[in-house]
Amino acid sequence: MNPRSVFVGVTFIKVRPGKQDQYQQLIEKYGKKINEYFYKKENLLGWYLYKILMPSGASVDYDYAAVNVVTSLSDLLDPPGSQKDLLKKVFPEMNDKMIADMMAKYDSARIVIRREVYTPVEGAQTGDTSNPVPAKYMEVDMMHPTAGKIDDYIKLEKETVKPLHAERIKSGYLRNWGLYEKAFADERSGFEFVTVNFYDNLDKVGGGYEDAMKKVMPQTNINTLITQILASRTMIRSEIWKLLYYVDRSNTKK
Repeated sequence: MNPRSVFVGVTFIKVRPGKQDQYQQLIEKYGKKINEYFYKKENLLGWYLYKILMPSGASVDYDYAAVNVVTSLSDLLDPPGSQKDLLKKVFPEMNDKMIADMMAKYDSARIVIRREVYTPVEGAQTGDTSNPVPAKYMEVDMMHPTAGKIDDYIKLEKETVKPLHAERIKSGYLRNWGLYEKAFADERSGFEFVTVNFYDNLDKVGGGYEDAMKKVMPQTNINTLITQILASRTMIRSEIWKLLYYVDRSNTKK
């Protein structure tokens, strides 16, 4: 992992009924430019907006997630200046009324449900390019380690699960894999860790494990491994996210 401190902020968003098109138009016209400004000012390593494909429906808490990757917690939680001042810097051609109208359109289109902050624990990724375009899909699994077994859980993910994913990456099933820990405790959510599988093709979700095991741990019984994994943690929820818009080094110059 990069020796710099890295924080991953995730803002969970619920778009109001009938406002999907309006929300995406706002992102295209304003949201992406705002994050390009942050990226060029080196306040941001990357910004990614995802639509939640599963679960879906009127009863879900959120249907979009904005992910900001930064090296400064203050840039993430308490950036300098007001929102209005920032918008004037990004859109100098806009007067106060135009900015107020834009902010009102955002408020009418979506509700910010909550924000969470994570820190990377471990990862595996492709090494084929220095500026990789981000994967199109993410399988996001929320994990709750067995009581008193957090260290054992992390060790299992690092020493047993990571090599399997690294082999799946080599075989073309997976783009990247990561383990992330919540930076601030919140017992209401029911989980403390998140694992993310990055895919370019949804048809490859969950594929390649059997072949990976034969190459990485040929002497291990698959049922024994599954029992060991299940004993280490409970998967609270699994979601599929689709990337819609992003700003990072693969598409934006500083």
